[in-house]
Amino acid sequence: MEILYSCRRDCCPEMFFDGEKGLVVIKDDEGGSVSLTRAQFEALWDAYRARFPGEAADA
Repeated sequence: MEILYSCRRDCCPEMFFDGEKGLVVIKDDEGGSVSLTRAQFEALWDAYRARFPGEAADA
């Protein structure tokens, strides 16, 4: 899996890309995780940008 985001602190979720399955995997600090398809991840990103327009940099 390719690491997409890791803040290097103990309090942040980590994000990975599973190329074999084509999924974005987000893991929390307590062992939980969620796997999203690209379409689901893009919908989540769009919702985040709509809710917090000044915080999310366009990638």
